[in-house]
Amino acid sequence: MIDRRAVDRRLDRWITVAGGIAALALLGAALVATLLPADVRHGIWMPLHLALAGGAGLAIAAVLP
Repeated sequence: MIDRRAVDRRLDRWITVAGGIAALALLGAALVATLLPADVRHGIWMPLHLALAGGAGLAIAAVLP
């Protein structure tokens, strides 16, 4: 006989939502960093790093579990 117990996915969903919120915070930080003077933000590199390495990487990692 096949055991058809339900799998609890609440923790997976919580991790995904928390990761999405953190990714949005990093994207917001990237937008704010564009308002800084160019010498403080090292040209365009800091906003790009926050958005791509931070926001996009965290969003992908949050969906993986």
